[in-house]
Parts: sequence; C-alpha cells; structure tokens
Amino acid sequence: MYQDPKLFTEKVPMREKLIFASADLYGGGAPALINALYFAYLVAMGLGTVWAGAIVAVARIWDAVTDPFMGVIGDNTRTKWGRRRPYILFGGMLIIASFAFLLLPMQGVSSKALKITVYMLSYLFYNTLSTVINVSYSSFSTELANNPKETTQVNTLRLIFSMCSGGIATIGGAFLLDKLLSGSITINTLYFIVVFAFGALYTVPCILTGLFTKERVVLPDTKSTFTFKTFITPLKVKAFIYLLCGYLFAYVCMDLLSSNIVYFANYALDIDVGGAVILGVIMVITFFTLPLYYKLMTKGVAKRVIFRIGIPIYILGIVLLTMVPLTNIAMVIAFCFLIGLGMAGSQLMPWIIFPDVIDIAELKLGNRPTGSFSGVMTFSKKASSAIAVFISGVVLRLVGFNEPKADEITGRINYEDFVQTDGAVLGIKLLIMIAVVVFMTLAFFSMRKLKLTNALSMKVRYLIEKRNKGEEYDEQDRKDYAQIEKDFF
Repeated sequence: MYQDPKLFTEKVPMREKLIFASADLYGGGAPALINALYFAYLVAMGLGTVWAGAIVAVARIWDAVTDPFMGVIGDNTRTKWGRRRPYILFGGMLIIASFAFLLLPMQGVSSKALKITVYMLSYLFYNTLSTVINVSYSSFSTELANNPKETTQVNTLRLIFSMCSGGIATIGGAFLLDKLLSGSITINTLYFIVVFAFGALYTVPCILTGLFTKERVVLPDTKSTFTFKTFITPLKVKAFIYLLCGYLFAYVCMDLLSSNIVYFANYALDIDVGGAVILGVIMVITFFTLPLYYKLMTKGVAKRVIFRIGIPIYILGIVLLTMVPLTNIAMVIAFCFLIGLGMAGSQLMPWIIFPDVIDIAELKLGNRPTGSFSGVMTFSKKASSAIAVFISGVVLRLVGFNEPKADEITGRINYEDFVQTDGAVLGIKLLIMIAVVVFMTLAFFSMRKLKLTNALSMKVRYLIEKRNKGEEYDEQDRKDYAQIEKDFF
C-alpha cells in the first residue's frame, strides 16, 4: 500500500545475491573462530588468563575504535568500482597473512614480553583488516538492492551463510581446542589447519564479491568528515539505540560462551563431552530454527518479536546446562537443544532489522550515512566484548583456574597436569550462566521498545522516496510522519 512500483526498478540477479551473501563466511566465521580459539590459545602459549584477556581486550577495543573511522572513510570513498567493493576485494587478499601472524607458534620462546608484543601487534593487524572488510560489507548489505523486499532477502541469505560459517568456525575451533587440551594434536597442527584451511574458506568469497557485485545506491554529492558529532549522530536516532542495545547484549553472550565453553566441557563436566559437541548441538539447532523464524517474518510477524521470542528458552537452557548435575550425554543434548532453539532469533535478526532502522535514520536526518551507523554497531559490540573477555580472564585467575600450557618442545598439552579445583569449576559455570541471564534479559527489554512492524518499514521507505522526488506530503503522510517521529526519532 505504501510501495510505489516506479520507485523500485532494478532487480538484483540471484547469482549476485549468492556471491555477495557468501562473503559473510568471513564476517560470521572469522570472528567466531578467533573468539573460540584465541583466548585459550594465548593461555596455551604461557601468557596466563589475565595477560591473554588483556591482549584480547586491547586489540578488540582498537578494533572498535577504528570501526567508526572506517565507516566514514567508506561513505566518502568514490571509485569506478564503488565505495565498498575495493575494501572487500583487497582486504580479502590479506586474510591468510593475518591468520599466519595471529597464531604464530611461540611456545618455545622464553621471553614473555616478546610473546606479549608479537601477539598484541598481530591481533591489532588482524582486527584492523577485519574492520576494513566487515564495516564495508555491512554497509554494502543495505546498498546491493534498493527495494526493501530484496534487501531483506539479501540480508537473510547473507546471515544464513554467516550462521553456517559461524557454526562451522565455532565448532571447529572448539574441536581443535578439545584436541589440543587433551594432547591429541600439537600447536603446529592447529596452526596449519586454521591458517590455510579456514583462511582459504574466507578469502575466496571476499575476492569474488569485490569482483562480481554492484552497488545500487545513489551517492550524495557532499562528503562527511569524522568528528565527535559525526560519531554520536547515530545515537540521536531512538530506534537505532534500541537495536544497538539488543544487538550488543546478544553477541556479548555468544562471545563469552564460545570463549569459555571448552574449559567448561573439559573441566566442569563429569561426563566426557567435548566443547565441540556442546557448541555443535547449539549451532545445528540454531541453524535449523532459522527457516521457522524466516517463515514467521514472511507471514508478517514483526522482526522485533522474532528477536525476543526465544530469549526465555535460551536463558532456561543455559541455567540447566550449567547448574544441573549432568549424568549422561542425553541431558547435555536436551539442554543444548533449548539453547539453540532460543538463541536463533537474537542471532538472526539484528542485521535484518538494521536496514529498516537505517531507513528511519534517513527519514530523520535527510541523508544515509550507513557506514557511520554500522561502524557504531560494531564499535559497541567489540568494545563491550573486549571488556567482557578481559573480566573473564580476571575471574578465572581469581577462582584459581589452573592454566593449561603447551610443552615448549613438543607443543602438546598434558591433560593430567591441569586438574581444576571445585572453586575453579564453579567459577567457570557461574561466569557463563550469570552473563547469559543478565545480558539476554537486557536484550529482551531493549527490543521490546523497538515498535517496528513490516508495514511501518514500508511506510518509512515510501515517505523517503516521495520526499526525494520533491513531492509534497498529503494529510495522511503528515500524520504518519508525526507518529514515526514520536516512536522512532
């Protein structure tokens, strides 16, 4: 009713949509892989949980700080290939190199200061590259199509790739850590698998996206500059604040879960279930729940409702997994089933809602600084995640966690040398459980305030396009605008 067919003319070929969506193998997979691996990897290199947490925190805060700058840089870029694609293309060419430096085996190096310096610099390089690629890609996700229906389809496709890649990376990372902690593989084996197998998986789609896709948004004549005012501009849009809170609370929980689940599985469970099995069940159930949520979305169920619908189930599953004495693997699978079922909506929806919120911002601001908004999204998520991981390392030290280290010569970890106390085991359980209960509750109430429906999204787009064509709003348009202003501006 609010969509004028003349306003939305160019269709995006399905082949192009799939190529674009496949590049989110990197966006969904690489962070999940490194989040699952790197904290424990640094501990295995002999840095301890506090230094490992500090390196992760500093590098992720750097990552967060650079995101808004990259957003403005991307918004102001003008090339014959577009303003997003060059960064995705050339960034993709450096992915394998970034992994090679990040996971450099240094268990035989005696100088702890040298290890700290090398890992800090390599993580800063990795995160800078991640910023260049992911901020450009997230902004591009709103610019591949200029039809709200196609934009939703594109973002759903890319999030399917992202969720699959994130699942493979999280499970694969946990599996490799399980094998490392049990002494089944060496540091060198882990290194070659991550650098060359996972590195190639992420490199190819980014290069293809840079070469074979097209940006379809008309660029403004004026360019923006990064100032504090520029940075806080997205925070002046009420709808964006609600989305931002729900997004960062949900993803901080996932970061903490993936960072600590291998320790939980290896040291806090009385039955032999690896972290890869726990994450595998969660990810598989999450993935197979996505079509259900997508079906609800096509039936007109509000996206914010889909985000919130599974949160109570998610919390229940985490409480049961961490607090109930587990006597057999069937109980573990049942509780992980609940977690995966409840998690799907909060993992799927933020970037699907994002284009709708950008439309609201454009209606209010009169321009479309997509890069600035995506930069603030990733800044907030990474900064909060950095703080959470550092606190995680401190908590593990305080509860007396016996830090598993790789042998300097063989690169293996002798499992029997790292038995945990009852206090350390309880600390690991509470770390996971309290984080999920608190943060997901906050996410639930944040998204409850985002009163966005599919009809409203179409209405917003209609008002933007009518204004851009220089047409006057009629009386109904002015009423609609006033209501949108009240609820979302």
